This record gives sequence, structure tokens and C-alpha cells, in this order.
Amino acid sequence: MASAAAPASALPRMLLSAAACMLIIAASCNSAKDVVFYIHITPGVTNTAILNATSGNPRFQPLTAFDIPVTAEPDATSESLGFLRGLGIVFNGTVDSKPTLEHLLSTLFYEEGDCSGTLALHGLIDSSFSGLPVELAVVGGTGCFRFANGYATIAFISAPPVVLQYSVFLS
Repeated sequence: MASAAAPASALPRMLLSAAACMLIIAASCNSAKDVVFYIHITPGVTNTAILNATSGNPRFQPLTAFDIPVTAEPDATSESLGFLRGLGIVFNGTVDSKPTLEHLLSTLFYEEGDCSGTLALHGLIDSSFSGLPVELAVVGGTGCFRFANGYATIAFISAPPVVLQYSVFLS
């Protein structure tokens, strides 16, 4: 038995309908809002895991794996929003061999109210924070951040311990 093919004139309508359905699904899945959170870097504290590995190559300094609690306010005892986990690679981006740039690959594991999911952040930062503002690209997400894109800024708040504010702007 032969199947009936749709007439050629129906194809543009079907494509338009499919595109409209995909937009509706994307809009309903991406109900996430812009996010502001804080990290507290305190080496040696059990709830902050930071592991450094060094290489013999002078262009690449330490490779850092991190798992850092995320809070809603600059105070470390404020509401927990999840964790920031990832890798940072410090490398020599200057002629004078001073390691100041860090390639950051990180994932925010976020949970607040009815919004839970992950946000993938990627970019280069100046480890000394002298080149403010620091920006990272939001390259994806899961859960309430599905289809996420945008950017994040990092601001230095205080030290010690080092407190950084991340502001994520989703488009």
C-alpha cells in the first residue's frame, strides 16, 4: 500500500507550524530568571574542595579543580543555592611570564524554590581581578535553565576569605 505524500503547497505551512511549536516549547521550558549568587573561597575548609595540579610547562601554571558552595548573599551563612564546580587553567598570557589569565570552565548546580538546574559558564578571566569587569559566556543549561544563553559577570567583594559575586544575565 502506497502512502500519500503531502502536497508541495502544504510543506511551508507544516514547517511554520513546527517552528511555532518549537518556540512555544522553548518559551515554556526556559522560565529561568537572571541569577545573582556568591562564592566563598576558603582553602582548607571542608565544604570547599580545591585541588591544584602543576605541570613542567612554564606557559601553563596550576590546573585547579573546584567545588565551591554558592550562597544567596555575601555572608557565607546565608541561604545555600547549590554549588559551582569546574576547572580553571592558569596560563601565561603575557611576555613577562606572569600567570594572570585563567581559562574557566564551570557549571553552576542551582536550586532555589521551583527553579533547579545547571548553567554552563565558559571564558577567560584575569586571576588578579585587575581587569574588571570579568565576563563569562553562558553556553547552556539544564532544568529551568534549558536553552539558556547569555553572559555572567564576576565582581570581587572582599578577602579573606575571597568572596566573589556572579551576576548571570540570560537572554
